[in-house]
Amino acid sequence: MCPSPINAFMFCGALLKSRAGIVLFLLTTLLLCARPAQADALPGLGTAPETPDGNALPQNVETALTALLRAVPAGRPVPDAATLTPLLEYVRSGVASAEVRLQKRDQGAGAFTLATLRAPLQRVVRYYFDPSIPGEAIFPNSVRRHYWLPGSQILTRNIQLWKRLENLNSSEPPLVVRGAEYEEITPDTFSGSYYSYTLDRLVILLQFQERATVISVTRQRGPSGVGRKGAILGKDSGWNYVYSKIEGSNLKLAGWASTYLYDSANVTIFYEPKPGAQTTDMAMFKYLRAGWANMNMVKSSHIAGGAKRFLDGLRQVLESPRLPKAEAVAEQARRLDAMDADALRAALAPYNAALNTWSGADSVLSSSDFKKLLEGNTYTMQLTPEEMRSELIKQFMKQQLGRPQLAAPAGAGR
Repeated sequence: MCPSPINAFMFCGALLKSRAGIVLFLLTTLLLCARPAQADALPGLGTAPETPDGNALPQNVETALTALLRAVPAGRPVPDAATLTPLLEYVRSGVASAEVRLQKRDQGAGAFTLATLRAPLQRVVRYYFDPSIPGEAIFPNSVRRHYWLPGSQILTRNIQLWKRLENLNSSEPPLVVRGAEYEEITPDTFSGSYYSYTLDRLVILLQFQERATVISVTRQRGPSGVGRKGAILGKDSGWNYVYSKIEGSNLKLAGWASTYLYDSANVTIFYEPKPGAQTTDMAMFKYLRAGWANMNMVKSSHIAGGAKRFLDGLRQVLESPRLPKAEAVAEQARRLDAMDADALRAALAPYNAALNTWSGADSVLSSSDFKKLLEGNTYTMQLTPEEMRSELIKQFMKQQLGRPQLAAPAGAGR
């Protein structure tokens, strides 16, 4: 449940548009591989800037971020109030902006995002952290599948974080919850690749300056699975995607590349602008390292673009006046869990019929990889029950929010 890594390979795509670009790319690769490691790079801390940077994050804020990222693995101590205070004061101060530059870390380049959600904190936390609500229902254009893994404290201790917000007390220690999650993202808007991985998560609930605050920290547990080819049907805001099992990307001259998300980390802070506010402020510090042959192709601008995509989808859900009650979403998820593969496939029949009309709709869907996939019942037959449930819960959310289901592309049948 974090901003998914979008447009990670835009840098290489620009180079690969011509033969000269390919040569330049290969030369750049050799130079990158030959460059010695930075002597001042400290594991987990980041690379010290060579010159003073007026847009750099204050060092005590970087120190707090380092402490939070180091605290994610089970058994690690959580930062104390003195360490966290500069970070919490900074995001609330109004000084921070999108121009702020983060130090590079082992997890890659970073980007900072500030946003306001037109929803109270309790609603945000309920939908964001309720394990009975699939993540794909709340993050429709970023996540294909998301769920907490067995053994996570939010499951074993039945912790309802949204209820704990009601009784926060600054005189008591913060509530600390740890766990792990499986996440599979939607196709990248540039390359069409999608990935799956495991995240370790640390959640801290506390009261800071008389306002409820939630700190959520994730670290990726090892490299992702290899990137596979997917596609966006129409506009990304329609939440319609197809997923093949084929490794690679949709980039014409780099479709062969075996790409991975090598590492990622995220620190997100949710807080009330004032006690009892009907809006929630949100600060995100996101880091990502991705590419192929163990080379990072991600820039801060790509991460910022991914954060915007994530927020666009989240707002479409949490800010909607038609948002169904959390209990209704959880109940629908339970109904889908009780359905077998045949019943799920039957429920997807109208969706499959709509998919057939997209075969050959654009240059990507005209390729042999997708054209065959979108004919007959091929697509739904290759989906697992879990993948079918993922699609059906998104269709349920579209219906509840008054958003259109997948239709034939413009000009189909002419």
